[in-house]
Amino acid sequence: MVKYFENALIMIANESERLKIIKYCFREEITVTVIIVVLMADLATKQSEINRFYFIYDLLNKLTLNIPGIARFLKLQLLRMEQF
Repeated sequence: MVKYFENALIMIANESERLKIIKYCFREEITVTVIIVVLMADLATKQSEINRFYFIYDLLNKLTLNIPGIARFLKLQLLRMEQF
């Protein structure tokens, strides 16, 4: 299931980077953000190769550059985590 999420995000990142005109609705931005959080949780709970961390980091950078809502949702999530 995790590989499916990773492949879906790669496809979204490549298309948004290539076209640069895709407008995502609120629901789509939240969906992509939830998938990112699930992948980050998977990385945190498993002992993974260092290359996988860099891969997810690079993918996250591509997505936040081309889908502005992702950065907004991740900042909100991080702010909520810091409160606890």
